[in-house]
Order: sequence, then C-alpha cells, then structure tokens
Amino acid sequence: MAKHIAVLPCDGAGKEVVPEAIKVLTAAGAKFEYEEFDINADAYLRTKVAIPAEVWSQLERADAILFGSVGDPRVPDAEYLAGVLLRLRFELDLYINLRPFWAPPRVDFTVIRENTEGTYAGEGGFLRKGTPHEVATQGSVNTRRGVERCIRYAFDLARNRTRKHLTLVHKTNVLTFAGDLWQRTFDAVAADQVATRSASWVSRRHAAASAITRSKDSAAPFPSPFSKSPSTHPSWLDTWARQITGRAQATAKA
Repeated sequence: MAKHIAVLPCDGAGKEVVPEAIKVLTAAGAKFEYEEFDINADAYLRTKVAIPAEVWSQLERADAILFGSVGDPRVPDAEYLAGVLLRLRFELDLYINLRPFWAPPRVDFTVIRENTEGTYAGEGGFLRKGTPHEVATQGSVNTRRGVERCIRYAFDLARNRTRKHLTLVHKTNVLTFAGDLWQRTFDAVAADQVATRSASWVSRRHAAASAITRSKDSAAPFPSPFSKSPSTHPSWLDTWARQITGRAQATAKA
C-alpha cells in the first residue's frame, strides 16, 4: 500500500517548490499518494483559522507531511505562523531539524538542529510596550530530555556514516547556561558511545568558527569536514571565515 503524503505548499516559494518536489519524487520512482490541503494565508484571511480541526486530524494520520513555507506580508498576525509551523513542530513532536548538504566530490555532511525548544519555545514578553521605555525579552528553553534525544539522534546518524564523526557546534562561551547544558550532555553521550559501541568512535566539539573552517596559518589543523583527510577548503569558505574572525577580533579590541 502506497504511503500517504499530506501536502502543504502554504505560501510564497512553497507554492513553487512543492509541486516541483513532487515531480522529482515521481520521476525517481517513488510510489506515494499525495493529498494537498488548503492551508495558506488566503485561507487564514477568510477564516482566521490557521489549520481547521478536520484538516489537523488528517495531518495526524498521514505518513508524512510535505511542507513548503509559511508567511505572507498581508498577515502580520503571529498567530498564523504559530498555528501552522509551530503547531506542526510541537504537537507532532518534530524535534529533529535535519539539513543534509551534499556537493560531490568533497562536501558531504548533515546539520542537525533541535526543532522544538530553544527560542522556539516562546518564553518571553514585553514590559511597557509602545512606550519609550519598552523592554522585550526572548528566552531560550532547553531541557535535558530535549537536548539528549537530539544528540543521541546525531550520534546514531553519524555511526552509520563513513567517517563516523560528529561535531558539536556551540557558543558556550556566550550562552553559558543553555550552551553548558548542551556541552555537558554531548560529553556524557559521547562517553557512552565510546564505551558501548566503538573504541574508535570520534566525537569532537569546537567553537562555532572553528567547526566551520580553519585559518591557512593554523599550526594544528583539525580534520576537514570536506573529506576523510585534512584538505584545502574552498577559497570562498576560507575568505568568509577570515572575515568573521577579523570582525570578532576587531570587536574584542574595541
């Protein structure tokens, strides 16, 4: 029996790329049943309902949801975005944001982000809104359970890849609480991976800039993410990283 895919092109570029994605899947021989739903800004402007209850029940029963993009300048109401994108994430517990990046012959890695916590949790608010003394806060909520299941997913994925290499990209030096939880959890899970799965398991963590690239003048390069052995990165990436490093150094001196 063919898998049932709920299709939500929604708004903007989603209306263009989702039909093309279905063409690609069909050309590749994927045997899916597609059902498109009228969830978009036009529908929200008519009904003031982001996802009707009868549609939501069908989304819950679908084997997968092919989602485009949500947002329209005619709808500044945050309830629309929250009622579509964030509802999908939270109520279906879509906690992994998986972003593969593949550009042969050298580039092959996957970025994994936690998708239901952090700044998406909606913690924050206003004080004296609309006055010259207005204050706005936006918190980041991170739980041990949420962090650990994301990290374990990443380790499980890395274990089945050729390099068996996982890097935690963090800003613990600035995000001293949330980042610290991520770093400690990563270290604990990494130790468990070494003890229970493979003595040759490789896990490393670097500051954000270091995880992306290195300076050509570096005396101790770390293994390149672009190949199985240290190599020269694309020139644009080196240039970009030097610009970031230069701005950071200039800010520090200031």
